Amino acid sequence: MVPHGATRGSQTLSPAMIIGLLGLLGTAVSTGFSIFAQNQQAEAAEAAADYNNLLARREADNLERETAEQIKRRRIQNRDALASLRTRLTASGVQTTTGSALLLQGEAAGRLELEIADAARAAAMQAASLRAKGQMALWEGEQAASSARLGMIGTAISGLGSAFGQYQEGSYQGLYPRVQ
Repeated sequence: MVPHGATRGSQTLSPAMIIGLLGLLGTAVSTGFSIFAQNQQAEAAEAAADYNNLLARREADNLERETAEQIKRRRIQNRDALASLRTRLTASGVQTTTGSALLLQGEAAGRLELEIADAARAAAMQAASLRAKGQMALWEGEQAASSARLGMIGTAISGLGSAFGQYQEGSYQGLYPRVQ
């Protein structure tokens, strides 16, 4: 059976066949562009997640370095404060090697060191939070990329189904060989 407008020897395509083929081609190209765009979206989500994780890690590292420097300066200030306390106590005639003067110095040193420990703990918790934020960014990026890739599969299936439907409709109209 030869479709309308076509001859066996010359294989002439009718305008309806050309339009049908252009429709199939349009479906294929549209599906390809959608898949490409979804792949770009997946890659962008992963790249953004990697970048956000890197920023969070760097911020945490900077916080730790800054805190270590502050602790070093604070310990120097504490030594100076304790030396000043000893000097004042000695100048007032109090013996600083025994008794309540020694207890006073120990208590002052303990309070000063506790301030340092509190600051270090707070900074460590903040740095851990920043690193967790970076890990969450990675997880979110993976989820977005996974979703985009699943969307690619759905787009491909939808595009194939649409193209098959167009082909089948065209074959019933005599534009293409009939699919059995």
